[in-house]
Amino acid sequence: MTKAELIAMIAEKSEITKQQAEAAFKATFDSIAEILAKEDKVIIPGFGGFAAKKRAARKGRNPSTV
Repeated sequence: MTKAELIAMIAEKSEITKQQAEAAFKATFDSIAEILAKEDKVIIPGFGGFAAKKRAARKGRNPSTV
């Protein structure tokens, strides 16, 4: 399912316009991103959870020079 299909489904089920559904979708995911940027967790019962983790850098390599 694409983002556009999800927004269309939200609009249909909520009986709102696609523009309103897109604004709600964007606000939701922007809020989640803000919370994760502060290194906090987001848990939505019945759906799942989101958490940001710090990971060590890894060494990259160029496959064309190997």
